Amino acid sequence: MTAPTRIVWEAAGSPVPCATDGEVIPFSRGAATHCAGCNSADARYSVDTLVSSNFVPTRNANRLQAFGGNRYCAACVFCSKTLRLRCLSWFASAAGVRFWRTRAESDGPAPDALSSLLDPPAPPFVAGVPLYGIGHGGEAHWRRTWWPGEATPTDVLVKLQSKHVALYARVARSRDRYPVQVDDAGEFLLDRDVWRRAREAACQIVAAGISDGSAPFAAKRALLQLRAPDRASVALVRAWPALTAPLRPHVATKWWR
Repeated sequence: MTAPTRIVWEAAGSPVPCATDGEVIPFSRGAATHCAGCNSADARYSVDTLVSSNFVPTRNANRLQAFGGNRYCAACVFCSKTLRLRCLSWFASAAGVRFWRTRAESDGPAPDALSSLLDPPAPPFVAGVPLYGIGHGGEAHWRRTWWPGEATPTDVLVKLQSKHVALYARVARSRDRYPVQVDDAGEFLLDRDVWRRAREAACQIVAAGISDGSAPFAAKRALLQLRAPDRASVALVRAWPALTAPLRPHVATKWWR
């Protein structure tokens, strides 16, 4: 079974891992051994090359050393060091790495991020959503990041407040139900049929709120707890239980927010 980090690495063209400034990461001393993260047989990088232990939750530390040892392969190091994988959401598969945005660019329309998330490639694939990096400006600066096959930008981005995603992602075997890795500890299983029905119900709720006089932001915010918007009319309050009934089973799920 192909490891998720290897799927991501091969989707990017199996490049030599580079640091965020585009400089090639040298091999560590000693002969190659097995990879502690994915058990491949060509591990030539030390654990210090992969990630600082100061930024690894205990559960993820166990996952990074699932096979024992302290050497890592090119695939795992690439997934750790490549900053673009922490700036934009992505799918990685045999078709390559497909990035997609969650926020509008300054001169463009708002992207339909949910439609992108619900349109995965043919399996096997890996899905990653770096919410923490996005929230700290990743989508605004992704063009400044190193990527294999592209010229390194003159103002290359070398640091970003973000969490590792690709290192902890899992392999999806189906387009109908698949794991999505959010940052380093927020993974969940996405059921496309459930999400599509939930999206339809959510759109009806937002439309009802806006028609009732709520601002779009307030109408969307009402979805978080499924509470009627402030200053909702008596008619909307009366209709609220029926409108929100299809979504109430999902409010407590890990993926709802």
